[in-house]
Amino acid sequence: MMLRSFKLPLIVFLGLSLGFILPQIGLFIKPFLSYLLMIIMFFTCLKTDLADFRKIGVKTILIGLFFIFVFMPLLSLGGMLFTPLVFAGILVAFSCPSAAVSAFYSNAYKGNTSLAIVLTTIASLISVITLPLTMLIGVGTSIKFDAISIILNLTQIILIPLFVAALMRRYLRKTSEKVCRYDKTFSYILILFVLWGGVASGVSYIEGNVYEFLQVNLIVTLLLLVALAVPYIIGKRFSREVAITMSITSFVKNGILALVIGSITFGSGVVPVLVANIIDQNALLVILGLLLKRKQF
Repeated sequence: MMLRSFKLPLIVFLGLSLGFILPQIGLFIKPFLSYLLMIIMFFTCLKTDLADFRKIGVKTILIGLFFIFVFMPLLSLGGMLFTPLVFAGILVAFSCPSAAVSAFYSNAYKGNTSLAIVLTTIASLISVITLPLTMLIGVGTSIKFDAISIILNLTQIILIPLFVAALMRRYLRKTSEKVCRYDKTFSYILILFVLWGGVASGVSYIEGNVYEFLQVNLIVTLLLLVALAVPYIIGKRFSREVAITMSITSFVKNGILALVIGSITFGSGVVPVLVANIIDQNALLVILGLLLKRKQF
């Protein structure tokens, strides 16, 4: 029973580990990450009633967006104590929209799934404007940014699964109920592969800079701990479910997008920071999962 309770944290830990141990397989998985995320989102949306979206207050959404687009970039100022390249990497990572898997983790950790979907969708759309603007203000650099690809990615990973799941719930209810019986097992397997492929994409950059990578990990972890705790504390004024979702959507950023934008704009020197962000935010998800299971957070 205890093993079952901690299954998701174990899956996350295993996915991160496999990214380092067998990066060749992870690189093979990488081109399929968007499709895996699409399926995960479908399973998540299948368990979400459209009526739940009407219960979300505007104030809750605005506070959630504040944490995503204001609090996180401001938090990255801690990177200014180190090299300009470290600061640039942290700023890119923290300024990206919430990752699509935020909805999955919110659901798995008993958060507000519908709020997570709304925040992730709005954040992805707004980031087309906020991300270039934040980078221009923060480091004075115009980033190479493909807005169309962001919107298409948003449509593929979030909107299409949401639409298909809503149709299935309405017109194929019995089928959707049968699918929901196995959704957790399939989602866990897919999450493992997503983490495997995501981590593997940066392993080659780390191998020659292990010491620098460990230093950066410490910095990013400390900042992400703050990013995990503060939204949770504020969110508890609404409910525990909202607190969990605000925390997850704040610190679980689109790490793959950050990796692409950062490496193109600033070169390979910024990659260790961006890979550290991917690893650390998922490692903190393990800790969050364990704390929530023990009801100590």
